[in-house]
Amino acid sequence: MKKRFLIYGWFGYENLGDELILKSIIEIIRKNDPNNIINVMGGKPTNIEKYHEGLNTVSTTIDLRFKSILRIFKYNPFKVIKNLFSNDYIIIGSGGALSDWNPDSTITLFFMINFFKKFLKKTVIMLGAGAGPIIAEESKLKFKKVLEQVDCICLRDKQSYELLEEIGLNNIHLTNDVVYDLKDSFFRESEIENRKDKIAIVIAPLLLNSYDKRMEYKKEMIKYIKGLKKYNFDIKLIPFQYEYDINFLKEIQKESGIVIYEDGNNNMWRILDEMKKYDLVVGMRFHSVVTSILLNVPVLPIVYHSKVDSCVKDFGLESVAQSIGDGENWINSNINSGKMIIDTVNLLNNKELEKRRLKNILNNKFENKNLDIMQEFITN
Repeated sequence: MKKRFLIYGWFGYENLGDELILKSIIEIIRKNDPNNIINVMGGKPTNIEKYHEGLNTVSTTIDLRFKSILRIFKYNPFKVIKNLFSNDYIIIGSGGALSDWNPDSTITLFFMINFFKKFLKKTVIMLGAGAGPIIAEESKLKFKKVLEQVDCICLRDKQSYELLEEIGLNNIHLTNDVVYDLKDSFFRESEIENRKDKIAIVIAPLLLNSYDKRMEYKKEMIKYIKGLKKYNFDIKLIPFQYEYDINFLKEIQKESGIVIYEDGNNNMWRILDEMKKYDLVVGMRFHSVVTSILLNVPVLPIVYHSKVDSCVKDFGLESVAQSIGDGENWINSNINSGKMIIDTVNLLNNKELEKRRLKNILNNKFENKNLDIMQEFITN
């Protein structure tokens, strides 16, 4: 008998990182059994169907908020009902949603867990989850109460594991981000012709609640880009989530004069092909760092959240990592354009050595354990 899986997450918003999570989970389920029926719940179903083939029923998400109820009528309520009641297993690809930094992101997640466990008594598995920060004691109790219902939580980094262990959960497993599971089937190294060094900059608008801090961040980034121009590097800004990133990138472009890569706007997967062409990625978004490593492109990470910090530690990037925060999302800090320029030049001068170092860590440290663990909870 065919097993029916529902994958739930922050899909459909054309965020490359979230769509890579979905792509990987789909592959994991198909490796379990190619005949499995795969359904998906995400924000914008039309975008999910655009980027992922072979899915059965794709619907929007739902919780008990009024705006959520309205959304299901926009995207077909019958598909929502079908996804709620016709699946055997629920796989949650929530990314870094287990945090009280952005409580709005947990409302739908908690609703889904409570609905499928308390009401429908279904098996619920979380793959590649990230946790933190969870600061308030009240939040820790709430997370524990909801998450202890989940059959299995596969966590993508040690910091997340230790945090959930600290709040009292014993249904947790330390694995890795599910996107790493794509390394054998999706990513390929490309030959780089003899040319001037190319740098991709993947940054996002941050610190929106602090104007002065945001302006400092923007100023330092522009100083960094202008400081690189004397080296005659080929530099581009790459939006990982076009609609969210583009206005901020245009502000940077206006004052720095560099090009924005626009081709990913209509087809997000083109960004991966584009990134293969670069010698260095300056990455702020978590999956820009992960993708760079999988493509065997050296990376200069900008830490704005504990999830990026975990990746930095996993790959020994502390000496080149920058940090930015306002004390809420991350420690109070700002990037240093002068040090970034020095580190950029050094990384490019030693890029072949750095590529071998990153590849060695990836091959020896990151096993595809998510499938093995998930199969323990899937009955034949």
